[in-house]
Amino acid sequence: MKTYEMYAKAIEDGKTYRASDMFYNNVKGFHDDEGRTWTWDAYSHHRDGYKAFLSQDGWEEVIEERAFTLEEIEKSIEYFVKHVEENGDRNYVKELSEYIFSKGRRV
Repeated sequence: MKTYEMYAKAIEDGKTYRASDMFYNNVKGFHDDEGRTWTWDAYSHHRDGYKAFLSQDGWEEVIEERAFTLEEIEKSIEYFVKHVEENGDRNYVKELSEYIFSKGRRV
């Protein structure tokens, strides 16, 4: 998505977005991966400067990784999770995946 689309979406949903090495969220604004505020200088060399920045494509939501215990996962999806060995019951895993996504839940 383009910068202007991402900006509107971030204001609405409060999430963090990334394009290459640049991030944006409502708390820090535009920043790098170490949290340093991004400055306009990065686009000042462009002939179309601000227009080039607003139309930059490639923004995606940052999905933050989080570790869960088995109990937290079961509570979140309201479903008992059965540990399946490498060569175990693959149909059960498929059924569980279909159930989770049919409920629109993300873990």
